[in-house]
Amino acid sequence: DVWLGVYVTGTATGSSPTLNVYLDLQDPDGNWFPQALATTQLTSSPNYTSVSGGLHVAGGLVLPQFGRITWTVGGTGSPTWPGVSISLTGR
Repeated sequence: DVWLGVYVTGTATGSSPTLNVYLDLQDPDGNWFPQALATTQLTSSPNYTSVSGGLHVAGGLVLPQFGRITWTVGGTGSPTWPGVSISLTGR
């Protein structure tokens, strides 16, 4: 099981800023499966969001050996998200 948490302590800039954070997973053949887990989109800050996944979480997700954290920033006026901390914890 994994837990993906995103904390934002700073104040986002730009117009209508958005932040999406994902866990992508890689199969044994090296193929990436994007956005296997996705946090709720953040649209304001300071803020916090998290998501859990794995065999012991509703929906059941078999976790492979490798994964990566990816994110997208959206909005207009060159949005920035200062003070972002991303945590990934597995058991």
